[in-house]
Amino acid sequence: MAGEVTRRKELHDFLKAARARVQPKDLGLTPPRNRRSGGLHQADVAAALNVSQRWYNGVENGSTIPGDDLLDQLARVMRLTHAERVHLYLLTTGHEPAPGTVEAPYHGETVLSRLVHFLDDPDIPAVVTDIAWNVLSWNRALSAWIPDPGSTPPAARNAVLWTFAPEVERVVDDIYSFREAFIGRVHLALARHPGEPRLEHLVARLQRIPDARELWDRQHIADFISSITPVRLRSPGSGTTVDADLLSTEFPGEYHLLMLVPRSGWPAQPPARSRLTLRRNNASRN
Repeated sequence: MAGEVTRRKELHDFLKAARARVQPKDLGLTPPRNRRSGGLHQADVAAALNVSQRWYNGVENGSTIPGDDLLDQLARVMRLTHAERVHLYLLTTGHEPAPGTVEAPYHGETVLSRLVHFLDDPDIPAVVTDIAWNVLSWNRALSAWIPDPGSTPPAARNAVLWTFAPEVERVVDDIYSFREAFIGRVHLALARHPGEPRLEHLVARLQRIPDARELWDRQHIADFISSITPVRLRSPGSGTTVDADLLSTEFPGEYHLLMLVPRSGWPAQPPARSRLTLRRNNASRN
């Protein structure tokens, strides 16, 4: 029951935010002169879909489940990205669109090829997390960029929350986009797993961080291609910048593998403490 309430609220908030981003003139509509708020109203969307406003209201509130054709039409009306279309399907039907209709990761083969090439390099930061990005295992290469997770309490070991830590802000060049991508991933995860207590606990913690709460309320869904996120890093100490990609692999139902793959190798003298030594967090995941 709690999961259903969460799903409906997420769907309502998502479609409301999507409507606010599109103007009536984008659909060839002329709004009444006395309309005060911008963006599309439910009546505008209903007219564009050729359905009644009452029927569309049911879609937005989660009580009406449209077919795939109408969902795709709604995605076009709302100008949704590929990722947002997947999110819409998950929130309304509980399943993703047909695989052949979903855009594949951008340059996925290129990044994976680089990963294979650099696997013999001991300086590939890697983290294994659970479904809510609670860190379970990491290697020593990670502590070349941020403080060793082993020196922090288990409750602080969360890859999403790390993006709002000053230590990460100092080494990530475009921290806003980096955070935005992670928040979008959490939105998608919550749509896939409504009612999952670890995800709900993470969202509650994010709501206590002003910058995170602002990003959450924007309802920006990470591009579906964000399994590969470009990132520019500043090497601690020297300040040397290096371009890399954050590869995020999800194993169905539970785990994430996060790895930083450099585009042309790390700086000539990478930071110390980079031998691959797997560590395990056996403490509580709460």
